[in-house]
Amino acid sequence: MKTIRFSIWEDGEYTWPQGYGFVPFLTGYLHEDNKERPCVLVVPGGAYYIASPTEAGIVALDFYHKGYQTFVLTYTTNLLGTIPLKDQPMRDLARAVRIVRSRSNEYSIKPDCIATCGFSAGGHLAASLATLYSSDKTRPDFQILFYPVISMQKGVTHGGSRKNLIGENPSQELEQKYSLERQVSPRTPQAFIMLSSDDD
Repeated sequence: MKTIRFSIWEDGEYTWPQGYGFVPFLTGYLHEDNKERPCVLVVPGGAYYIASPTEAGIVALDFYHKGYQTFVLTYTTNLLGTIPLKDQPMRDLARAVRIVRSRSNEYSIKPDCIATCGFSAGGHLAASLATLYSSDKTRPDFQILFYPVISMQKGVTHGGSRKNLIGENPSQELEQKYSLERQVSPRTPQAFIMLSSDDD
């Protein structure tokens, strides 16, 4: 197994004002047999406050052992909680998908078999890209959503994820945009969705 890690933004490209030296990065777990394989890009949860390590490498390694090329995205989160993230995490994930697809030959990846796999708020992020993607280069081919946050409607969603992503008092337009049950179209990639037995 080959393990790699690299920033997804070049110097000067990453402009999140509260990054304080952090730059989102990918960690890859790659087979080295030159066999072209499907790819899973894991997006950890953590209420858009952190990227949880328990939903990161261990998941990627499980997919790796099942024959996939795998990556984990450590994306922008709202650790300080002073300004909402809005589209920054989705920009990170779009960039990650674009990079992985553009380097498919280098990483022995089938460029039309790239899935995103998100947990909780990471599920919301994966589903955001799957419904709001800006081009075919950033559109995942499949999405795997584990107990995902989906709506951003107040009172029916996870409050911490909502606050960190769109703020305490978001505009109706922003709330609607990130309520992803309203954004599904015929061009949305298929999804496998798993919930836990105690999810309300």
